[in-house]
Amino acid sequence: MTIFPRGSEWRKWDLHVHSPYSSGYTGTWEQFIEQIKSAECDVIGVNDYFCVAGYKKLVQSVESGDLDLQGKVLFPVVEMRMTDSLQNKHNETKGVRHFNFHIIFNNDPRKLKIDDIESFIKSLQSNDAIIGADYGDKLKLAEKKVSFKEVLKALSKDEKFKSNYLVWLPYDEYGGIDEIDPKSDGWIKENFIKNSDILGSSRQAQIDFFHWKSPLDKKGEPRFSQEEFETWFKDKKPCIKGSDSHDHGYPVGKLRNEKSAAIDKFCWIKTDPTFQGLKQIVNEPEGRVHIGQIPESLKRVNQHPTKVIHSVSVKKREDSKTEEKWFNFDLPINSGMVAIIGNKGSGKSALADIIGLLGNTKRYDKFSFLNDKKFSHKKRGKAQDFQAEMTWNDTKKTKVDTLVESHDASSSERIKYIPQSYLEDICSEVGLSEESAFYSELKSVIFSRIKKSDRLDFDDLDSLLKHRDKEVENRIDQLVSEIKAINRDIAELEGKLSDEHLRELQAHLKVKNEELEAHNSDNVKPTPAPKPEEENEPKPNDDQVTLDSKKQELVSIDNKISEANQQDGAYAREEASLEKIDKQLDNIESYVESALGELAEEFNLLKINVDDVAKLKIDKEELDRRLISVRKSRKDISESIDARKEDSLAAKRDILLTDIASLNEKLSEPQKKYQKYLEDLQLWQSRKDEIIGDAVTIGSQKYYEDQIEKIRNIYPAQKSELCQKRHEKSLGIYREKVQLREHYARYYGSVQDYLDGYPIDNVKNFRIKFDVAISESRFTEEFLKKINQNRSGSFSGMREGTEKVTEFLDKTNFDSVGDVGLFLELIIKALESHNDKPNSVKNQLVKGGTVEDLYNYIFSLEYLNPFYSLKWDDKELGQLSPGERGNLLLIFYLILDQNDIPLVIDQPEENLDNQTVFNTLVPCVKDAKKRRQIILVTHNPNLAVVCDADQIIHAKIHKDQGNEVVYSTGSIENPEMNTKILDVLEGTRPAFNKRDSKYWQIENTVV
Repeated sequence: MTIFPRGSEWRKWDLHVHSPYSSGYTGTWEQFIEQIKSAECDVIGVNDYFCVAGYKKLVQSVESGDLDLQGKVLFPVVEMRMTDSLQNKHNETKGVRHFNFHIIFNNDPRKLKIDDIESFIKSLQSNDAIIGADYGDKLKLAEKKVSFKEVLKALSKDEKFKSNYLVWLPYDEYGGIDEIDPKSDGWIKENFIKNSDILGSSRQAQIDFFHWKSPLDKKGEPRFSQEEFETWFKDKKPCIKGSDSHDHGYPVGKLRNEKSAAIDKFCWIKTDPTFQGLKQIVNEPEGRVHIGQIPESLKRVNQHPTKVIHSVSVKKREDSKTEEKWFNFDLPINSGMVAIIGNKGSGKSALADIIGLLGNTKRYDKFSFLNDKKFSHKKRGKAQDFQAEMTWNDTKKTKVDTLVESHDASSSERIKYIPQSYLEDICSEVGLSEESAFYSELKSVIFSRIKKSDRLDFDDLDSLLKHRDKEVENRIDQLVSEIKAINRDIAELEGKLSDEHLRELQAHLKVKNEELEAHNSDNVKPTPAPKPEEENEPKPNDDQVTLDSKKQELVSIDNKISEANQQDGAYAREEASLEKIDKQLDNIESYVESALGELAEEFNLLKINVDDVAKLKIDKEELDRRLISVRKSRKDISESIDARKEDSLAAKRDILLTDIASLNEKLSEPQKKYQKYLEDLQLWQSRKDEIIGDAVTIGSQKYYEDQIEKIRNIYPAQKSELCQKRHEKSLGIYREKVQLREHYARYYGSVQDYLDGYPIDNVKNFRIKFDVAISESRFTEEFLKKINQNRSGSFSGMREGTEKVTEFLDKTNFDSVGDVGLFLELIIKALESHNDKPNSVKNQLVKGGTVEDLYNYIFSLEYLNPFYSLKWDDKELGQLSPGERGNLLLIFYLILDQNDIPLVIDQPEENLDNQTVFNTLVPCVKDAKKRRQIILVTHNPNLAVVCDADQIIHAKIHKDQGNEVVYSTGSIENPEMNTKILDVLEGTRPAFNKRDSKYWQIENTVV
């Protein structure tokens, strides 16, 4: 185990602390000792003018045991004044000033001795003489000046100092970077900054500038290019700050404000407290230094200790009988990014699986090591012989009695684990759909970006959208129901308007005309019989008079019965209307009660009385009274024409018929003949009237004439009106679906906005595009299922019909209400005509299909729904390779996923080329580790080294020693771990050097 096994950690550094060996220091050596002991920092640079005597004395006190600094680390730093002069823009006289610079030396005596540093200082030329004997005089040392360039030249030539010093150049902190003209600024023009390793500034604008983040011009464009930055600085420069303490009472560690007062602000550096660690900030100037009260990542750890793993341990169970060693470790885990490295089969994935198991991952079935074919095999496995424990930053522990255990559904998932096989499986799915595991993962990440207050207590995106969409879906259902009713009427009208129906009516009318013509012929019309008076018959007797009276009375009763039947028909229509109204009102009442009932929870939440907002009043008293009256009238009519009822019209009619028959028998023969003629004439006329009929009497001449007239002049207008109404309601459905689209856009659009405004240029260039739109799905298949493509029509022929539908779909933007309206018109027009001739829709349907069903499908728009599409570099998800899908999903996990539980990924670089890893994954990982703990199993140096892992865990298995798996940990800057990184990820230093020597050096290339 290394000295700092947890790897690189944030520590407070103050590399600008003067001792009593500096001119101007106020205080005794004893007071200085107390100042150092109480310093609010972990690393202290004893920084004196042209001198390391103060540092030397402190180190001797520590080594002798006379001074206990409680783990504080000391560095020798020398402050020198340069002979070079620059214009000082804050000098009122606009004169010149000689600025200071610092040399930070290696504090490891095995690499660099203090005496060598002293000898070097004494050898420096100042005012045409070496410092030499003046070294012990702090007043004289304060007045010394040396050439910045000559000092650096001397250091670079001396082998003792090779790689053992860093140049720290303070910058004019309280000037604004907006005042800098890089082409004339002396610091830049004279290459002072380029030749320095570290700059001194705590002003964010300056820090950004030295990190090559250009200020913007008035148009919002960068004022300076990356190529210009490289010309000026060569490399990005880390910026640090020290207290510049000269007084024993100053709180070492705290920085100063513009008035030189101590403030609660520190220089934090994330590295081992070693010289090799400090050198890492030169390689990682942005991620390793923070000037402020506390780094955000450290604040996260402090505020969310239950979401940070502190350590993991595994040991053999006491009751184990296996002799194999396998695991016996207790590993500290860094709170930032951890890279697990090692050769194949060394135990890398084993550690990841164990962490996933302890974190209660749901993906335990995808473990590559702890599965029933390997370590957890029922017979040959050893998982039951080992127990594991994970300690969180809040000191609480998670334990498993054996490594055979799986996910506990009753507990929450505390780690997001992405096993290698899981990533490969979901990224290799064929026929991606919104129900696929890949889409589910994307939606899970998207849901994580929705504010908790906007999730409305739902657990996933689908449930939230379903809730948001419910009322809109209800309205769509209502409109679909109304369209179905309209389609029933349209289908009926189309049946009446069909050529077959017209021909049928015309044929019936022709039959009726012929029937009437035959009825009017002399052969059918009764032959007139002479009245008895004309044959000199005696005057009518009383029987004749009575008979005539009875017949007149019969005519009157027949008229009354006819009127009663007509009135009953009118009442029947009234009764049907009243019953329909009554039922519809019941439906409305039921719907409103149900709808308000569904809103009860929301009203209760808002503490609003529902009756104060919505109240339905239905008063059916008048309807009930009218219905009772109509039914009574119909009952009275029914009784009046019921022959079984005494005194009814029908009963009276039967009596009259009996009387008339009896009286007829008493007539003379001439009278009987005449009466027979009158009866036959009446029957003939009745039959004629029956043939002629009226517009409402089905099967009569007038009925057929009326129907034909309506086909020509009435039904087309009615159909047109219904079609327009249907069209409007269908577009009403579309507008409701637009609201559904807006719900999608609200959530998916926020992700796009986040990506567009992401602060990392590499991420902005990922070209990830979310698009939420109303799209068509399966219209061609479902529509053509209803069409008999062997029949003549616009969609006949399997290939031709499909091409026709595709043509309509291709020219339609279904995200536009105008285009959707035109699409509906085109489809109907194509159905109703073919080759510029009218065509029957009914005749184009498959057997058993109905016009009504076809229209319901077309106008209900069930084939149109909001869909979100996700493109990567202008390619749809379905077009992406498994590697590209995996890359996309990893980006989602790293920069979009708002979950802040630890993220563990086993070999994310699989199926990805090194360039993709470097350009996409690396910047995402570096950014994500600021927000959550990340543990990566990797064999790619880009992820472990370029991502600047905070901790390296090296795995090695000793198969000849009972399969013992040994894990060693530390930082990248740790020499031992650095060597292991080279051996495992680069194939040893010679192999790396060999490859490096074969690559061409391309000049003026900015990476």
